[in-house]
Order: sequence, then C-alpha cells, then structure tokens
Amino acid sequence: MATGQSFQALVAANRRAGNLEPPAAQEQRKTMILAGMRLSQAEMDEARAMAAADERPTANFLRRVYLMGLAVYRAEHQPAGESATVQQ
Repeated sequence: MATGQSFQALVAANRRAGNLEPPAAQEQRKTMILAGMRLSQAEMDEARAMAAADERPTANFLRRVYLMGLAVYRAEHQPAGESATVQQ
C-alpha cells in the first residue's frame, strides 16, 4: 500500500464513506496519585533486588509491600468489633 496516503487520511476517508464505526468513547480509569517515599540507599537496593527477583517493577513491588503493611497496621489499630479491609 504505497499510495502516499497516511493512515490517518485513509481512516478519515473510510469514515466519510461510512465504512467505519465512530470511535468508541474512552473508559474513565481510576488514576493513582504519586506519593513520594523516602528510603535509605540500602533499603532501595534491597527493594530493587526483591522486585527483580519477583519480576515486578520496583514501584509495583513497593506498593504491594505498602498495602501488606497497611493491612497489618489496620488490624492492629482497629476498634474492637470492626473488621479490617484493604482497599486497592
């Protein structure tokens, strides 16, 4: 297909001809908020090594560790009679 037309031009022409459905609306996604975390160099090196061993990005690994720690914290600090839940 070496006609010299760009892909966008071909799509536009096909839309005008009624050959394509209109583009689907994008889904609304929950966005995460960047939260800085201070770690010593040794802690960061250990986190990177553990993330690599787990085949995860370091940020994903640190988030999982945070959520696990948050669940423990909530369990230890909840009022009597309430159940702890972790929202992800």
